[in-house]
Amino acid sequence: NVLEKEVENLSEENRLLNLELEDARGKLVNYANELRFVGNTWGWKLLLKIKSMKRIFNPFNGLSPVERLYPTGSKRREKYERNKIVKKFNKWKSSLKKLTDKTTYNYWLELEKRLVARRKEIEENPKDAFELWIKSNGMTLEKIQYQMEKAKKFEYNPKISIIIPLYNTPVDLFRELLFTVECQTYSNWELCLADGSSEELTEIKKMCSKDSRIKYKFIGENKGISGNTNEALKLATGDYIALLDHDDLLTFNALFEIVKCININRDVEFIYTDEDKIESIDSPRFDPDFKPDYSPDTLISGNYITHFSIFKKELMDKLGGFRSECDGAQDFDIILRATELAGYEKIKHIPNILYHWRIHEGSTAGNSDSKLYAYESGVKAVQDHLDRLGIKAKVKINEKYRGYYEVDYELSENPKVNILIVNKKNDFGLLAKCIEYILDNTTYSNYEIDILDSGTEEIGTIRYYYEISKNKNIRVFKYDDGYSYSKLINETVNKIDGEYFVEFDRFERPISRNWIEKMLELAVRKDVGSVGGKVYYVGSNIKSAGMVYGVGDYAIYLYRNTSTGYKMRDKIICNTSILSGLCRMTKVKAFKEVLGMNEEIDFELINEVDFSFRLVDAGYKNLYTPYAEFQEIIRSDEREIIPEERLYDYKNQVKKLKQDWKKYFDIVDPYYNVNFNKDINSLAIYTGEVKY
Repeated sequence: NVLEKEVENLSEENRLLNLELEDARGKLVNYANELRFVGNTWGWKLLLKIKSMKRIFNPFNGLSPVERLYPTGSKRREKYERNKIVKKFNKWKSSLKKLTDKTTYNYWLELEKRLVARRKEIEENPKDAFELWIKSNGMTLEKIQYQMEKAKKFEYNPKISIIIPLYNTPVDLFRELLFTVECQTYSNWELCLADGSSEELTEIKKMCSKDSRIKYKFIGENKGISGNTNEALKLATGDYIALLDHDDLLTFNALFEIVKCININRDVEFIYTDEDKIESIDSPRFDPDFKPDYSPDTLISGNYITHFSIFKKELMDKLGGFRSECDGAQDFDIILRATELAGYEKIKHIPNILYHWRIHEGSTAGNSDSKLYAYESGVKAVQDHLDRLGIKAKVKINEKYRGYYEVDYELSENPKVNILIVNKKNDFGLLAKCIEYILDNTTYSNYEIDILDSGTEEIGTIRYYYEISKNKNIRVFKYDDGYSYSKLINETVNKIDGEYFVEFDRFERPISRNWIEKMLELAVRKDVGSVGGKVYYVGSNIKSAGMVYGVGDYAIYLYRNTSTGYKMRDKIICNTSILSGLCRMTKVKAFKEVLGMNEEIDFELINEVDFSFRLVDAGYKNLYTPYAEFQEIIRSDEREIIPEERLYDYKNQVKKLKQDWKKYFDIVDPYYNVNFNKDINSLAIYTGEVKY
């Protein structure tokens, strides 16, 4: 009965479907008849006739007149697009006339001609790598037009308040500065000027009076650089505050790049950029400063951020403005205070030159003696910063290198330090010299020298071990032949009782007698994993002063075979991602936390990079200090020579290193800069277009 009922239901459904099908066929016939009727009407026939005559109405076969006359990719099209941009630029340039007085406008027209001539000169005959960089990355009419259109499409359009204190400001210098502000490709800005001159700067006031975005306030007295800047701050109504000196210059894309950064990082509170130097607006640019990302220890050693910096308004309000007691280094002081409140994640560095520091007799960039008081103010700024952080230290001016600061951190404890020296060969002569140098040139008392011997059988070496072991501060650890460097270090660190250990190459000797103290005062910090010193070749050239990953094959030694580092950074304490195993001090606690060194890697060069990454990955910092100096006893690159029979293994281990630490190798080393060439083992400027 159930099956019969089911069959009956299916038969009924089939009958209904057949009825629907017949109805659809009927409709289809009706539609066909209607189409035939329409096709026979005079209107349809006329439309077909017009369509057949389309060449009369569209002689370009679907191409627009512009595409027909100026084909895409042709020189004619390029010239046409260029002329379009020039027309738009000229129209915009004419609009500047409404924003200032006649004298200033005419001056700007001359400036524009000079800038165009200078740009043409660079394009036709770049004189060096930096001018090639400018050719590839500098502003062009096309970029100006693109950014003006792009700026209209930002999701967030914050107002940028540019703060400038004035004091007896030269009119022509300010005209050039104002030109670079008015020419910004991002237009939502205001310029806040506080004049602390004895009399009103009437010419400057006049040239600013027509632009409603510019606010000029005559204070009536000179309150000093901090007081005058605070007066300018009171005029600000923007979402972000940009600090600028009254004699310096912006690139035309400065605010655009800043707002682009803000749109990408909506919680950013502090921004800084790269810079270069210039004498006048159309003179050759020089001395580019491609800066690292936020580097707190580098910053303590000297203000590498300098003048042009951007603060979120809420952050500036919390800071309470500038402190007069730091006049001369007031920008350094407020930057240090800003980093304390903002923290790592809310500080961003734009790796692009957006600011020109003008060189003249009255500027510190042009004459280091022009504001000697500024260095003392810098000492106070750094000392107060460390005091607020609860770090016990004494700050002093670096007398050899003005503008930089030397910090002596208090070493309140006397922890034991183990000095590990690997000796893999039957040669005790060099080892004996190394140990003698350490004993004679080390002022720190609580240390032990540990010799890590790997399979020595030579009788002279064994006898030396016996004699040297009579010194209660020297021990010999014997291991089987064939132990890798990483395995020797791992096993020894598990046996020693010190809180810190130093990997000491037997080819080196200490120069600084207080080398342990200078490394230890940094290594004792909770946030520090390892500290590296400065190693020289025989002579005065640098062998090791920190390292950079992602350059060359996989990493390079900074400033190798040079006498000085980039922007004096071999001469100050700096943050670094990775450190050489040459004379490196490591906290035992941190070493064990990251499970020591990778014993699958048997090349020291690769292992020093891998181990540095392990520490960084665990949240530790690696620091470089120039105050712990070492020098080769004899010239040796033993650890860097790869035997031909091992090249295959070496390349495979490099490949695995890059795979294991892909998250680091996929980005630029934060303490390097994307504007340096990654394919060359030096800090050569990359001359192509830089993307970041």
